[in-house]
Amino acid sequence: MSTRVVSLLIAFAWTIATADAQPVGHQPAEQAAVLAAFDRYLEAVSANDLRAMASMQTPDGMT
Repeated sequence: MSTRVVSLLIAFAWTIATADAQPVGHQPAEQAAVLAAFDRYLEAVSANDLRAMASMQTPDGMT
């Protein structure tokens, strides 16, 4: 086999082997924590719970 054919076969095999890999930097635990915090915030806003909203306020004004 020629070098080009071997190279194409290696590239094809690599593509198949990594097809279902997670994106670089994907952190499911961190994503779940962020979504949970956002859910708590939206629940507080929906309930007009001023205490809960105040407890999520950070010193720089961001929730």
